[in-house]
Amino acid sequence: MPIKILEHVKAQELPKSWKKELNPSPEETFRITIEPESELTDEPFDVTHDPIFQLEGYDSDAPSDLSKISDKLLYGKNHPA
Repeated sequence: MPIKILEHVKAQELPKSWKKELNPSPEETFRITIEPESELTDEPFDVTHDPIFQLEGYDSDAPSDLSKISDKLLYGKNHPA
């Protein structure tokens, strides 16, 4: 089942239980996303695999090195990095 998104749903169209919980103003609108629970997962995200671009990830020192270089550019040569 594909994910269904309902946009601009008026507060008066919400189920009574939702209105009681949300306590919306009458002119308020909502975006409702409906997706089967079977597609949801509680598994932790694997940072070494990119599901969108199919890129392989790896650990390196690049982020810390880039951070030090950026700090020196931003804060000058006297920065302790």
